[in-house]
Amino acid sequence: MPACVRCSNVDNDCVYPESRRKRIYKRANVKEMEEQLARLEEQLNLHIVNGEKIRGTTGTKPAPDPQPKEMSTAIDAPEYELPNSGSGYDWVSDGQLIDLGVSEPLPPFEVMEELHDIYFRNQHHSMPILHPTLYLQAIHGPPNKRPPMCLQYIVWAMASKGNEKYDFYADAFYKRARQYANADEMQGDGDHLALRHLQAYIIMAGFEAKCMLFTRASMNSAKSVSLVHSLGFDRVDDPDVSPASITVSSIGWIEMEQQRRAFWGAFAIDSHASISTGWASLIYTNDEQLMTRLPASEDAFLFGHKEDAPFLDEVFTGAFHSAFATTLVICHIFKITLNHTSRHSYGAAFWKRHKDLDHKISSTFMFLPERFQSPDYKSDPVAAHTNLNLHATTICLHYAAVQMVDKHSHSEATKQQSLGRMRISAEEIVEIVKAISPNSSIYKSVLCALSLYCAASVYIYFARDNPVEGLSANELANFETILRSMETTGNDHKITRALLLQVYRDAERYGLSSILHLPDTGQITEVDLGYCPSVFMSVKIAMIRQPITSPLQVGRLPLGGAGDLAFQDLTYSTLENPLDPPDISTYTDDSMNNGRQLQDVSMPLWPQSENDLSSQMLESMTSQEPTLNDRFELELM
Repeated sequence: MPACVRCSNVDNDCVYPESRRKRIYKRANVKEMEEQLARLEEQLNLHIVNGEKIRGTTGTKPAPDPQPKEMSTAIDAPEYELPNSGSGYDWVSDGQLIDLGVSEPLPPFEVMEELHDIYFRNQHHSMPILHPTLYLQAIHGPPNKRPPMCLQYIVWAMASKGNEKYDFYADAFYKRARQYANADEMQGDGDHLALRHLQAYIIMAGFEAKCMLFTRASMNSAKSVSLVHSLGFDRVDDPDVSPASITVSSIGWIEMEQQRRAFWGAFAIDSHASISTGWASLIYTNDEQLMTRLPASEDAFLFGHKEDAPFLDEVFTGAFHSAFATTLVICHIFKITLNHTSRHSYGAAFWKRHKDLDHKISSTFMFLPERFQSPDYKSDPVAAHTNLNLHATTICLHYAAVQMVDKHSHSEATKQQSLGRMRISAEEIVEIVKAISPNSSIYKSVLCALSLYCAASVYIYFARDNPVEGLSANELANFETILRSMETTGNDHKITRALLLQVYRDAERYGLSSILHLPDTGQITEVDLGYCPSVFMSVKIAMIRQPITSPLQVGRLPLGGAGDLAFQDLTYSTLENPLDPPDISTYTDDSMNNGRQLQDVSMPLWPQSENDLSSQMLESMTSQEPTLNDRFELELM
């Protein structure tokens, strides 16, 4: 035993005197902390023992029914039926669930990783508001740093939608995302809602729009718009606003860019809701308080390179803008064009708006990014989608002008000029359709479906304007090309199917079916088209303005009255969509409560997933071709 020299000489025990020792004072709550630590250690040991017992069990569980029944949403329904150790998955610890405020087991870790990979590969491009690296770091970080459960579940729902392996789980993920979002809203005064909740509302609205639940999508869109304004994201780049006056402080350029993208994501959802339903828009781009720049390029966002993007009005004077910004410009032009054409006023005000919009559309064509001006549509679907939408807005604008000329006997020269613009735009749309693959993903876009309908309506008008001679051989060939494209896409896309049926009805209304060689409408409805929802009240841009009334459908669009174009009402009896309209009884007031005890949605066994997906995700994203990195608008959110 070591000892000092003095103690060794006198043969004494070498002990440091108590009087010279530094006194150590225990904190008052040390005893309580020690007791709490002991309880936690006891619980941890109990979980470990239980886990060993579970892993020690043998046997396999039956495979899920290939055609499962509708998922139960009762409160007393069983929890997730997770696989045992034989499938290679680990249980999520109860302590982790408590930290997250979750009342049911999460999906297996490998399943979550695969869903994240699917989302950022296939779905992120349609609404790029999440920063992949920061989001995945938060997911794998401590519980208090993770995104809210509503955002996690809606990301999984969006990844599952349309995926062959996980599509059956999309509805359950979506319902839980809504439940967690509602529960978060009821906490406190709601002041804790921030960027992550805003992102959840935007993605949720996009998911609902894909499922054609436009009423719910519009409600979540309205929530996102309100939250955007309360957080001050509509004035991120306002030099007159001090950082202290903004609710959420900015942490670096990437954080500010996320705020910009959240605002413009809400703008895109609001625009699509207005275009798809005809309802009023909630974000006004002519507002002087709109002081948020357009999103920067995707590479700058991913790698954190600071880039000063232009404001919206600067795009029309030649400012360089990214592909995502181009999508937003298209939304802006489409929205204000439909707002203009839906008005019934005539006179100097109408023609002034017409001239201003025509100039704005021409400026957009002129100042498109270089890759969009002489594009290779086969290799660049973003360019194809952008040009389709711009030509569709041109048709909408000049169709309204032609109708005004016919109604008020205006100058024939004005009519011929507008007819010429319509003809050119329709021919350009046909050329784009010929250039891209019939199975291209751009056909699944709502605005693409509307573009094809606009082009078809041009040829219907030409046939109606000259019923004796009808269409020329070239015009008839173009019309048939559009119909074939819509028929092919309509097999998988309900909105395109609805608009195709409307084309047939428009031709039948004017007695043009024989001239245009169209089939009988009744047979198409029953055999070829199946279920066709009533959508696009905004198509009262009035390719044909004839009053058709249709009753209100529960959970769908309230359709137009006299003077509004609405599609024929059909029942749900022939619906074949994997996400059928949910059972209304599962959404009663009694099925939800204000606490954290959430409604349970039972799920079958998880399918097997690939390993080591997380290590490949970021590398695969950054190694994609540039044209795919920017593919933002190929689908409706």
